[in-house]
Amino acid sequence: MKHSRLYRLFTICTLTVISALAFSAHAQKGSRYDSLRKLSSRQLVERGEKLLQRPDATDSILACFSIASARYSADMPREEQMTCVRADLGKWAVYFSLLFDYPKAYEALQHALEICERNGFDKSKVETSIGGILQMMAEQSGNTELYRQANEYYASGFRHSFDNGNPDTADKAFINILSIANHTGDTSTAESLWPDFQKMPCTDKDHRRRFAKTFYNALLSPTYGQGAQMILQATDKIPETYDIFRLKYIGFNTAARLLLKSGNLQEAEKITDKARKYAKRYGLRDAEMESTLMLSEILKRLGHNERSHRTYDEYLRIKEQMLGSKQIQRLDELRFLSDIRKSEEQVARMAENRRRQNLIIFFLLALTLMAGALLWVFFSKNAKLKKTYESLYRQFQTNLAVEERERNLRKQLQQQLENSRQEQDEVQANQSPDTPQQSESESDTQRTSAKYQSSRLGEEEKQRILAKLQDLVTMPEVVCSADCSVSRMAEMAGCHHKYLSQIVNEVYGCNFNSFINEYRIKEASRRMAAGGEWERYTIEAIANSVGFKSRTTFISLFKQFTGMTPSEYKRRTN
Repeated sequence: MKHSRLYRLFTICTLTVISALAFSAHAQKGSRYDSLRKLSSRQLVERGEKLLQRPDATDSILACFSIASARYSADMPREEQMTCVRADLGKWAVYFSLLFDYPKAYEALQHALEICERNGFDKSKVETSIGGILQMMAEQSGNTELYRQANEYYASGFRHSFDNGNPDTADKAFINILSIANHTGDTSTAESLWPDFQKMPCTDKDHRRRFAKTFYNALLSPTYGQGAQMILQATDKIPETYDIFRLKYIGFNTAARLLLKSGNLQEAEKITDKARKYAKRYGLRDAEMESTLMLSEILKRLGHNERSHRTYDEYLRIKEQMLGSKQIQRLDELRFLSDIRKSEEQVARMAENRRRQNLIIFFLLALTLMAGALLWVFFSKNAKLKKTYESLYRQFQTNLAVEERERNLRKQLQQQLENSRQEQDEVQANQSPDTPQQSESESDTQRTSAKYQSSRLGEEEKQRILAKLQDLVTMPEVVCSADCSVSRMAEMAGCHHKYLSQIVNEVYGCNFNSFINEYRIKEASRRMAAGGEWERYTIEAIANSVGFKSRTTFISLFKQFTGMTPSEYKRRTN
């Protein structure tokens, strides 16, 4: 009875201590979590990235990245959104390499990819990481479609990293492409990217880049055995540091596969076992699983069936621990949901594009109708204007013909007047000197304007100058001369320039320049209508040929006299 009571008391005390310790641990953990929440997203990510080198700090690492990632908002500044992408990449590293929770790793990458695509960020790291998950699934399932999808992500990651100046990610993506090529035998993707890869500078510190170049040359070497030796030599030069120790495993695994293809099973077994032990040492569980399966296959081909079975059982245990049926199923579901989301987004984009296309078509139709209406108005007005120009042209041609007839008639009348004056002089000579006679010239003099009342120009001299002037204006070489002036014309008429100006003013009602310009315009119109050699002349050349030095002045005067521009007149004549 006493022992029973003591046992109950001991049990109660033990449970109390355990509860107190558990509560204390929980309180401590909660306190640590609260302290992390006070940090900025950037501080959290930097701390998590620093702790990634300590596998024993998995909880703290995951807490840092998870808190920062959960703060994401579409309306936050771009810099903070980029920090959320870094946080998601950190979560992926923890879930993929430390916790082996591949569905959650995939979810973190999908979230990061959405942020990058929405904001136009560099998504090369995200794409390369997604390719890594798909490649692992392909290696375990043998699904060639998964290899193809992984290759697409790697290739896209390489191009984006190359374009954005991110050589480290480009190195990783290219090495993974080469690994897939070693599995499938298809080197086309690697060969298409090789020219760009060669453009990146390579120093002694660029271990991945140097290894990748050797890897590429090894895959394209004449024999598998030669390629394996190239890979092994390059692998021995890789230092075993935290950031690149996985690279050394890739070297061992690649060499083993090439040896296996060459038929050197013993050496392939040796290198595969070395790769397996290396993966165990550094906790590379996915690599350990891969090398264990490969070792089982080599042992089977060597005829070591019992060892092969044991190795294969070990592979199954590792696979169950890492992937399990639920993880594989969940990964498939996530991939399926991701494909559906992308399909829905594509359908939405297609619908939006269709809507925009309809708007563009409607706009173009409206624009076409408007243009048609404007063209109709234009052509209608143009037709009316054409008729107006035709009428002006015909009227001007008629005026030219009438003026020509009037000029001829004036010459005839002038001649008749001269004959009459001679007859009159003969009659007056026979008459008495006392007979009062009022000559025609006296009558005209009375009608002279006040401007020229003091002029000494007699009527007989006036008629002589007028007749000479009318003869001169019929000569194009005189009128169209560049030096044709009132002084020059007066000299040719044998009179003072004042008398010539008086005659032009009294007879034609204008000054000398207007008088000459009218004849020049008429001569220009005749030349444009004449065709022949004048047809090749430009408007400016025609203007110069009739004495105009200014093209603008010619056009203005031409339109003033004819009612249309020289160009329009020329089209009518042609």
